[in-house]
Amino acid sequence: MNNISVIIPTMGLNESFKEILSSLLNQSKIPNEVIVVDSSDDDAIKNELLNYADLNFFYYHVGRMFPGEARNFGISKATNNIIGLLDSKTVPTNDWISKGLEKLLNGQADLIFGSTRYIPLNSFQKKLHASMYGQVNYETTPGTVVFKDTFDKVGGFIEGVRTADDVEWRVRAKNRIGRKAQSSSGYNLTYKELANDLFSEIKRHFVYQLHTAFVNIQEEKKIIVFSIFLFMMTALVPFWNSIVGWENSSLYIPNITKSYFLVIFLLGITSFLTIKVKKIPLNNYFTKWIGLTIVFMFSYSVYRWNGVVAGWSENSILFVPHLTKIYFSCIVVLGFLYRALFVPITRGIELNFLFPFRWIYVGLIGLLLDIAKVPGFLLGGIINFYTAFFK
Repeated sequence: MNNISVIIPTMGLNESFKEILSSLLNQSKIPNEVIVVDSSDDDAIKNELLNYADLNFFYYHVGRMFPGEARNFGISKATNNIIGLLDSKTVPTNDWISKGLEKLLNGQADLIFGSTRYIPLNSFQKKLHASMYGQVNYETTPGTVVFKDTFDKVGGFIEGVRTADDVEWRVRAKNRIGRKAQSSSGYNLTYKELANDLFSEIKRHFVYQLHTAFVNIQEEKKIIVFSIFLFMMTALVPFWNSIVGWENSSLYIPNITKSYFLVIFLLGITSFLTIKVKKIPLNNYFTKWIGLTIVFMFSYSVYRWNGVVAGWSENSILFVPHLTKIYFSCIVVLGFLYRALFVPITRGIELNFLFPFRWIYVGLIGLLLDIAKVPGFLLGGIINFYTAFFK
């Protein structure tokens, strides 16, 4: 009854995978079945497993599978009624299995999610870590321990998507089994495979946001990303023609401001029609669009204030010099300070790490990563929208 099958989807051999195998050997409760689902193009993983003969491996060399697909495949091969989920980069603590089994067998839960602590190893990773993670434990699908029949009740991972399937699965699990799905106390995994350069992390954010757009999760984050995009566009559009050189430039766009707001209006109408045709609950989408529209219209009011309210008269008491520039400069500054100080401090980063100068790098990294999400989200959203609408 207390035997456990550990599922590890992987693609390519890395140092963390070797640490995972060592950790499984050193567990206070060693798993009697370890299922490795390998999507690699070579036999490096298979050969590495030969160094850990004391573990009862079942190795499957499959074609290219996304992580969710590989997990589903591995679970379908499991012979035990308890499943443990890992991936190739999250290393479990030595009491991961024993603590998970104790809670399941005592009836405290039917499913326990993992809890991951991110560990930086070099100077750049420490700045990235401060910007993104801090000293906080994050609920993760790797590290999950679950009864197999509970997994069947929740359902498998979404297939055909590269990322976000694990987040969607956790949300679905909480909705279907309620309090029987619990988070771990403390952390039971560590993750050390942070990016070593900014470009790699920007690329990862773009790809993640692109694929997240295909999955019905993180709606609040999507709204925030779209808001950032609207702010940026609203700040840029009115000045575009003057920036590119008016009619003398091939980039000149006649009536660009009017066209921009017409597009926003049409997007709103299209969204409303989609909600009606697809019968999407208004509380999930329409109310968020209304809130976003209010923010957008406030920004537009700031842009038009001096012209409409003050009549462009500098003698008017209502005239505010450089109002638009001041408004959007304040947004940028506040956003920078939020990413540079508020986020790291609230996530446990110490002040002596941030000051005197690292907070500037941390803020810049945070802003660049936020900006990187926008094109990925928009591209994925457009593809997903038209795919769903014309299906």
